[in-house]
Amino acid sequence: MDPQQDDEYLRYAVTRVAPYRNVWRAMANEFDFIDPPKDWDHIFQMVNALDPYHHLRGIHKRYMLYDHAEPWVTHCVIQLQTGDGYAVALGARPKYNKPVIIDEYGYEGNNGARRGNPSAHREVLRYGDFAMAGAYRSHRETYVHPGDILWWAVGSTLVGESPARLAFLKKILSEAPYQNLEPNPSIIKGGVALAVKNEYCLLYFSAANLKYIAEVQIEGAGPFDLELIGPWLMKIYKVGLVKTGHHAFRPKCTSSLLWITRSSQSSSVTRSIDEILWHSQVEWESRLMHD
Repeated sequence: MDPQQDDEYLRYAVTRVAPYRNVWRAMANEFDFIDPPKDWDHIFQMVNALDPYHHLRGIHKRYMLYDHAEPWVTHCVIQLQTGDGYAVALGARPKYNKPVIIDEYGYEGNNGARRGNPSAHREVLRYGDFAMAGAYRSHRETYVHPGDILWWAVGSTLVGESPARLAFLKKILSEAPYQNLEPNPSIIKGGVALAVKNEYCLLYFSAANLKYIAEVQIEGAGPFDLELIGPWLMKIYKVGLVKTGHHAFRPKCTSSLLWITRSSQSSSVTRSIDEILWHSQVEWESRLMHD
């Protein structure tokens, strides 16, 4: 269509669905593949001006990142199938000062393509990486059904092993003050951390971290409750009261989370993370180990 027809169609499309609450605006799917290119700044501005309810506005890319610093963009959308997802998401948050969504980071499935062949375990690991960078994630499947039908084409029921585990992690993060948690690399070595200073601390250890001694600095007036979370088995274990200060310990469990929150208990009996995990090791190591 020519630019005038584009504008007329866009005016219809925006106003047609504007009253619905469950709408967010994606200007394009892989906008950098569209030839000839559209005037994306104009399209964004027009959508912004036409929508009285100001739904979220983003744009999906393949290789070239749109300038998410523009005021008409509400959130950053990054397609990322390879590379260090944690580092990319972590860098995008302060750069754009907007919510970051990692889209198309792979699909649990078996369609043979690299992006459509990851295991459920890999999907959960990638989800954890992005979550700990303070980013949001999408999920899709590419299991091949009779007639060569893929879920991403027709929707319906998810059949993989990752959705239940992603829902478990979502519940954990939703019950935490996730919108207030900030990535805090300065307080941890051998893992990654989200924290609200002196109140909450969520530590994440992937399989690559298990060969190292982890270190973390817990700040604030204690004691703090320590919970061990196994995302794959979807288990939460309350393992003790931990003291403030510097802790050094070796994670024993792949893809594990340690959730540290200010305790309502007044007990003065606290231990280091290493002591707590050492005494709890026989109970939890065999149940949470998965790789």
